Amino acid sequence: MDIQALKSRLDILEIAQSLGIRTDKNGKALCPFHNDKTPSLQFSREKQISTCFSSNCSAGTMDVVELVKKFNKWEL
Repeated sequence: MDIQALKSRLDILEIAQSLGIRTDKNGKALCPFHNDKTPSLQFSREKQISTCFSSNCSAGTMDVVELVKKFNKWEL
């Protein structure tokens, strides 16, 4: 299975939940990549991406693979 096929089978919100990232009903969460007091990590189920909108964070926009890599501090 290639990476594109893997991405098409995964739901970014389900993966975020399995990582312990709790989202609200609007798909927002506290960003695990910086000290976040107000939810700044926004998830899009339609686009299968997440984006941190904090100016204090360098996470940017991530697909499901990038989210898991960054969360686990994996280098591939």
